[in-house]
Amino acid sequence: MKKILLACMSIGLLSSCSDVMTTGMLYTNVTTPAGVTSAPGNKVGKSSCVSVLGLVAIGDASIKAAKINGRINAVSSVDAQKQVLLMGLIARTTTIVTGN
Repeated sequence: MKKILLACMSIGLLSSCSDVMTTGMLYTNVTTPAGVTSAPGNKVGKSSCVSVLGLVAIGDASIKAAKINGRINAVSSVDAQKQVLLMGLIARTTTIVTGN
């Protein structure tokens, strides 16, 4: 049992991340800022992609897709939301764009 626990902890600690953020081994749901301008925005657009088992990833989490979904021409801010279950068993990245 100790070997299994040690192996799981090692995998979690040695796994690399594409960005620096707070990550939980069982569940993560964090939103971080990616960019801000001084212009106010009252429209919101979202785009996302999903990964399953780290083997298959699909979707379009680009700023362009979020702008289209929110009918936004001028971007005011961009946030990135990360949701991860069981060290990447299922993961979702959502780009949230505000603007006019």
